[in-house]
Amino acid sequence: MNRRRAAAAAFFSAVIVLVLGVMVYLQQAGGQQVVTVYMLKHAVLAGSAYSAEDVAAVAVHAAEGDFSYEHRAPTQYAARYAGNLQVNDILRGDDLVDAGSHVEVAVTVQSPPPLSAGDRIDVFATVGGTGQARIGQAVVVLTASGGALTILVPLDQEEAWISVAASSIPLHAARSGQLDPASLQPLSAGDAVTRLCGSSCATAVSPAP
Repeated sequence: MNRRRAAAAAFFSAVIVLVLGVMVYLQQAGGQQVVTVYMLKHAVLAGSAYSAEDVAAVAVHAAEGDFSYEHRAPTQYAARYAGNLQVNDILRGDDLVDAGSHVEVAVTVQSPPPLSAGDRIDVFATVGGTGQARIGQAVVVLTASGGALTILVPLDQEEAWISVAASSIPLHAARSGQLDPASLQPLSAGDAVTRLCGSSCATAVSPAP
């Protein structure tokens, strides 16, 4: 009986050692997998072109699916940066947008805040004389010189933006931090004051004629 127990113990010990050995081997083999990522050599601005001058190909020990990264080189993918990025950032897939999905449009806005390339703005158009309607949200600024801006807009909105830019409709801009899925209704000057002032001004403010 003791011999049987000893033999069984030795057998199970051997199995455990074998399983542990396989686990260690798989871990080591997994650690030896290498993927190529693209790391920024310097800061880049939203809307600028994805360029080989901006990135360095870096091999890292990881497996496919371990983390999100952009696997296409600039020579393989014509794209723009979706946002402002910093040196040593590893590019993810959502850091880039297809270059053909957006177009550059020149617009003029009245009394804008200080703006520079890479900023995002909300664009408002004057409707009904005094009302303001938001027509662009988190729009990327490519160039800015006073109120003369070059902005990046979706391709499917190109005709509408060109029509607005060519019109005499006054435009205003506010620096934007993030996308807001809510759709805003045009707001008159009187309604705007009431909204900002609150219920205490509801009876004191009347809409402009």
